[in-house]
Amino acid sequence: MAAKTKTKKRTKRTTKKRNYPDLPGRYTTPLPKSLKQSPKWVAIVALGIMIIGVLMMVLNFMNTLLPGAFSYWYLLGGLVALMIGFLMLTNYK
Repeated sequence: MAAKTKTKKRTKRTTKKRNYPDLPGRYTTPLPKSLKQSPKWVAIVALGIMIIGVLMMVLNFMNTLLPGAFSYWYLLGGLVALMIGFLMLTNYK
């Protein structure tokens, strides 16, 4: 009588399971709060840029204090300044 040969059990896994005994795992410790906080000058600069943008737009429509007459370039500059300030504040922590 012939000896039975063992057959491998088929699993759904297509790649071999890897063991990394020397690695601690996927968990990484959170950053300390001192590294998460933005410097105070970021908020001050962002708000200053936004105020300058609003002033550019308001003074453009009032036709005062800005060189030249009514111009859409001042409006565009004000909107860009507001956008830059807003983007700076979205990354502020």
